[in-house]
Amino acid sequence: MSKPLAVLAISALALSACAPALQEAPLGAAVAPPTEWRTSLEVTAPVERDWWNAFGDPQLSRLVEQARANNPDVQIAAARVEEARAAELVSRGFLLPALGAGVEAGIRREVSPFGQAQTSVAAQPAFRASYELDLFGKNAARVDAAEAGVAASAAATEAARLSVSAATASGYITLLALDKRLSVLEQTLVARQEEVRLPATGPRSATPPSSPSGRPKPNTRPPRSSSRN
Repeated sequence: MSKPLAVLAISALALSACAPALQEAPLGAAVAPPTEWRTSLEVTAPVERDWWNAFGDPQLSRLVEQARANNPDVQIAAARVEEARAAELVSRGFLLPALGAGVEAGIRREVSPFGQAQTSVAAQPAFRASYELDLFGKNAARVDAAEAGVAASAAATEAARLSVSAATASGYITLLALDKRLSVLEQTLVARQEEVRLPATGPRSATPPSSPSGRPKPNTRPPRSSSRN
């Protein structure tokens, strides 16, 4: 063994000797939270199918319906549901007997003992029936898997429709809020312009003219004399 390898081995042994030994936690150290702290996941109220109609806005309802009908993601999800249902029907066919009917025909040509050519047509109907015994439940498992696929595709379609409906309603409500903010800003701008215009066009206060020294001129009119009869 070379000297560097020996040094590494001795260092590893020294480090392993310095490592503390792991001890199991005592039995009373585990903390169990009270059941009152857990959030209940039960459904408190049924989800309305057309929940956007509760806003009472016909334009919002029309936009949501158009988005649900024309969104490509929803259309793809709906097509996958139809595909899953077709696969379910095919899988159920494995549990039924297979029936088949047909006609077997053939043309036969031969030469008679007198040297004449003869042609004959032979036809025979055929009927076939077969059935596969589902000994190990393979075909039944196919049906169960197909049913689960239909349910999953239907759930994905509803999720896509819900997402499109929520996005449309959120965008519409945000647009209404922005319109209201714009209206408030326009009203505020008009009010500010009126406030700026008032000092220039408002009535002037009547103040006596001032003298060159800056003091107001005294009233030089003589007082009126009152005469008695």
